[in-house]
Amino acid sequence: MSDKQNFIETINVLRNQYEYDTSYCTLLEKLIQADSVPPYDNSKLINHIMGELQRRFPAVDGQCEIERYCYELNFGYADGKQVITPKDLWYALVNKQSLVVK
Repeated sequence: MSDKQNFIETINVLRNQYEYDTSYCTLLEKLIQADSVPPYDNSKLINHIMGELQRRFPAVDGQCEIERYCYELNFGYADGKQVITPKDLWYALVNKQSLVVK
């Protein structure tokens, strides 16, 4: 598997896990009639995976485009549709550019 394919798959797996965790918490809130249920703390695993990605693409001037993509740009989704793909992120990182929201 190429670096690009592995990178894209890893970003997609992180997004899928985030969506699963969010959905699970929503269902659990309804089941136990709670206002809010925090997700299971999987931060050690997520931080390790993020660290492995950053080994290839380290932060520049304290800004990590991978974290920005995942957390600030909601994995590239806006208004329910994907406006920046993991492939777009890959090319931005390879070309040492910041992500541009379409």
